[in-house]
Amino acid sequence: YFNFCPIGKAKQGVGVFAFQVGSVGAVGGDRRHGDTGERHAAGQPPLQAPALLLRRRRLRRQGPPRHGLPRLPRLGVRRRPAMAGRADPGGVLSGLLQKSTSNLPKEISVDDKLRDLGCTGIGRKIAEAEMDIAKAKSEGYLWGNGTGGTGTEGSSRKKFLAVIGVYTGFGSRLKRNTFRGSWMPRGDALKTLEEKGVVIRFVIGRSPNRGDSLDRNINEENRKTNDFLILESHEEAAEELPKKVKFFFSAAIEAWDAEFYVKIDDNINLDLAGLIEMLNVRRGSHGLYMGCMKSGAVVSEEEQQWYEPEWWKFGDSRTYFRHAAGSLFILSNNLARYININSASLQSYAHDDISVGSWMMGLNATYVDDDRLCCLSAVQEKVCSFG
Repeated sequence: YFNFCPIGKAKQGVGVFAFQVGSVGAVGGDRRHGDTGERHAAGQPPLQAPALLLRRRRLRRQGPPRHGLPRLPRLGVRRRPAMAGRADPGGVLSGLLQKSTSNLPKEISVDDKLRDLGCTGIGRKIAEAEMDIAKAKSEGYLWGNGTGGTGTEGSSRKKFLAVIGVYTGFGSRLKRNTFRGSWMPRGDALKTLEEKGVVIRFVIGRSPNRGDSLDRNINEENRKTNDFLILESHEEAAEELPKKVKFFFSAAIEAWDAEFYVKIDDNINLDLAGLIEMLNVRRGSHGLYMGCMKSGAVVSEEEQQWYEPEWWKFGDSRTYFRHAAGSLFILSNNLARYININSASLQSYAHDDISVGSWMMGLNATYVDDDRLCCLSAVQEKVCSFG
């Protein structure tokens, strides 16, 4: 081990130390003193001063000189001190974010926007319109209390007694011809009946393949007879039949302003004069729901006829509520108009008579159960019968 021992003081306050290895020392690293000879005899390098050893080690690390020139000592790389006032990266990013967010448009309310545009009057009109809508909802969307409108529209449209819609299909041309030759007028007689206030039309939708031969045949037949009410928005298909009643009442009330709207199946023979007399007696009545009232069991088995997919809505007893039979029923103007206005939100069931009955239950409708409208009954004065 190396041991440095102070042995005195030199001039100018520099301490003199003895360099000792083991028990024999050399002063100042002088090779002529100590055990230098013994180390040489033993084949060991002579002892040297620490400063000289460090210098030689440094030179060995630098390698041999290049091109005969001595290698200069390598300068240590000094880390550049941090610049005074250097910006913090986090602070820079924070400043950029604040600047970008300050340029974004501020969130303003509708009232503020209307105020900026000078449209405060619009907000007032919107509030008034919302109040009118709420009032109309509370009154059941009745149009002029069932009088067919007020003002210019109500006074300009002719008032009819009844619009009679006879359901038909693409394959029922023979039935239509039978009706035209029996109880249903045709040609000039049909126009004369309309002048007296009664409109009769065959009601049909459009083919699932719009514009095909089925649609073209109906268009051609209607061009000759002019006795169809074609429901452009309805698809004439078996699975769409329950929805047909909504399209019929909507189209009929938009085309004609009548006291009553009558739906008839295509297998019914009608006593037209008897029906007109029945309706004339009830002119001016509102909220009338007329027909052969009935109720019955709800069919919940899918494989059976008259299956009702919504059977679970009718309770544990599975019985239909009171409703008019679908072969023939009548609605007054305000009830038909209610269906027209609310058709998009009205639930349709598997049968159109059940659907109409469910809509009437939520209204202040007057149910009229008239045996003369029971087409299967034995009543002599009935106005309908199965053909």
